[in-house]
Amino acid sequence: MRALAPTAVRPNHVTTARLLTGLVGAGCFATGTSAWVLAGAAVLVLSILLDRADGELARLQQSSTPWGHTYDIVTDAIVNGAVMFGIGFAAAGGALGDWAPLVGMVAGLSVAYVLVVMVCFERNQGTGSAKFTATGGFDADDAMLAIPLAMALGWYDVILLLAAVGAPVAAIVVTVFLRRQRRGFA
Repeated sequence: MRALAPTAVRPNHVTTARLLTGLVGAGCFATGTSAWVLAGAAVLVLSILLDRADGELARLQQSSTPWGHTYDIVTDAIVNGAVMFGIGFAAAGGALGDWAPLVGMVAGLSVAYVLVVMVCFERNQGTGSAKFTATGGFDADDAMLAIPLAMALGWYDVILLLAAVGAPVAAIVVTVFLRRQRRGFA
């Protein structure tokens, strides 16, 4: 990102590239064919790297804005939700059968819900107020890196089931946590 800092490339350009690559990755997953799933895994890794890069570029250019922060979170919600939905289609040939796309939709909507709740919370409490601190250098977003690996290994059902259970639980936990946080601001 240091090389891009003095150029006309802005963080929102990088976020848009993250959105497009993430949707391409999700679409590749949805085919369920090995070659496309591998391509989707590679494209999703790029998308995840771009997700990190937009914030870094904003810091280097000192161009962070509340709108750009919200755009980044909304993009994450769209991409992460679409990825889960795409995995649901990929897993349709597995143990979950015809239920897999529905399970993918539940996981995807739950992931998107968490991010949308964070945006709403930050609108009321201020930019960055819903940020969760990294533990041991591990950020919650880093868990997304497991998805391309799991997909490349053909673990569609495993990742889908983990997401279908974990994402709704995370949605409940985040909602409760942010409600308590909001009371603390009152």
